[in-house]
Amino acid sequence: MRKLKVLLYTAIFAGLSANNTHANIAVDKSIIDIVAGQTRRADIYISNPSDSTQHVNLEISRILNPGTEQERRVTIDNPRELGVIVTPSQFSLEAGEWRKARISFIRLPKESDLIYRLLVSPDTSVSAGSKKAMIQVVFNYDVLISHRPPTPKTTFTVERSDNSITFTNTGNSNFLLYAGEQCEARETNCRAIPAHRMYAGNSHTFKLHKNTGYIRFLRKDIGSTQLLEYQ
Repeated sequence: MRKLKVLLYTAIFAGLSANNTHANIAVDKSIIDIVAGQTRRADIYISNPSDSTQHVNLEISRILNPGTEQERRVTIDNPRELGVIVTPSQFSLEAGEWRKARISFIRLPKESDLIYRLLVSPDTSVSAGSKKAMIQVVFNYDVLISHRPPTPKTTFTVERSDNSITFTNTGNSNFLLYAGEQCEARETNCRAIPAHRMYAGNSHTFKLHKNTGYIRFLRKDIGSTQLLEYQ
């Protein structure tokens, strides 16, 4: 009985190993960031590094109230109402093949960013070959699309207390706070602070440890990276 179980497990793991690339696709970027008026389109490249044919779905959604507790994802079939369209939305890739998908913007942002998400996923309902995998490892990619107004502003305010620091985006466009550290003093006993994207109108509070005397972030927006330091 024990021998039978070992053989069964071996067969399962052999099947997993042989088909690990069954649902494997890759994309060339995770963020698309453009300013209205500079262009009305953006391209993304999807490739198939696996050894079998992959069938790919692309679905684009609008993000309402991004970065808040009321954030929600909305999928609208009418591209004019959604404000953006991706073509093609379905295609197949042979092993080692790549293809370009185009994102076309129909609606222009006026007051603040229009935020979208592009879900790139393998269609596992379509068999990639004559033999179906016993176990499929599926990788989905959720690409952030930031469509900024013609004159993006990423102004902000900062409030510091003994155990926290709060950023408020007072502008009309988003920026990213990353590579953050809190230290007792500059370069002394430093701890990492998680990255956070600040959307227009958002506030976010980072908790600080006791005896934090020095804080730094890198701030990235559409065209530049800035070092922020607080003591």
